[in-house]
Amino acid sequence: MSTENSYQQILARYSEISSFKKRLRADETSSAISMTARLNDYIKNTDVWLSTPQGNDLEMIENKARALYAEQRRVTSSISPDRAAAAVIAIQIEAYESQAEYISRAQEKQEDFQRGSWFFLDLMLQKSFCTDGTSTNLGRDVSPSCDGLPALHAAAEQRWNKVHQEQYKLFQRRQRVLEALDCLRRAAEIPMEPTQGIPPSCGKFMLLPK
Repeated sequence: MSTENSYQQILARYSEISSFKKRLRADETSSAISMTARLNDYIKNTDVWLSTPQGNDLEMIENKARALYAEQRRVTSSISPDRAAAAVIAIQIEAYESQAEYISRAQEKQEDFQRGSWFFLDLMLQKSFCTDGTSTNLGRDVSPSCDGLPALHAAAEQRWNKVHQEQYKLFQRRQRVLEALDCLRRAAEIPMEPTQGIPPSCGKFMLLPK
């Protein structure tokens, strides 16, 4: 260091670096506080969802439609089948099918929101000041306030995996009920449209005439 001017320039550079680090630390701390709150909220909300029994509205609709179908079989099995009553029952079954489809769409929307919430939260953490920018791993030499995020993220991810498993079970339930209702409707229309067939797959629901 040959001159006083050179020395002062170096001090100025270190001062700028120190100021930048202070701003970065403040951003990291703010980011850590925000992400901690979001992750805790996600964990709390998913715990509530996972502990809440899922309704059996679709199964209840299926049972009502099955009861109607049984009644239709009764009124059409006599020597003088009541086709008017059979037609009314077929319309009722079709209405139940429409109701089930509406409930199914509502459930799918809720599941889409839950899925989106998780992936958005995961992306937010990846892009936060605390991480390396490409993953949820902490960046190099970040503020100690970020240290608790990996454990919180792991706990939140565990909840998402459980939610995802439950969503798949609900999906399977919906598909089975909707398929059963489709078969019930088709079978209920036969007294009015005798030439209409029923897919072989409906056999598992025991709807085909004996």
